[in-house]
Parts: sequence; structure tokens; C-alpha cells
Amino acid sequence: KFLPKGTKVVVTAHFDNSTANKSNPDPSVTVLYGDQTWDEMMAGYFTFTIEGRARKTTAGAGVQ
Repeated sequence: KFLPKGTKVVVTAHFDNSTANKSNPDPSVTVLYGDQTWDEMMAGYFTFTIEGRARKTTAGAGVQ
């Protein structure tokens, strides 16, 4: 998808730490970012190329 100069990309996520979430083990606990499954792990990533430039990749790096 072509994005004109000045375009802003926004990533938004929501999680439900309420008592209404039946999968939530303890709604009274504050959820912080971390690597464990009980932590909040949302991170927004995307890949882009700049028009007219060759794409750089590390795929297969070090493979003979």
C-alpha cells in the first residue's frame, strides 16, 4: 500500500482487565508490559520500503 509523505501510522490495542472478562484470573491486579503470558505483550510492528530504493533484507544471512 502506498502511503504519501506525511502519513501517520497509528497502532491501537485494547485489553480487558475487568471482571467481565471470564479469562481474566484476577481483575484486581495491575497488568504491566512484559514477556510472560500473564503480562501485556502488545507491540505494533510493520515493515516498509522507500519507493525507488532497493529493499535490504537479512533473510538467509549467514547461510551458505
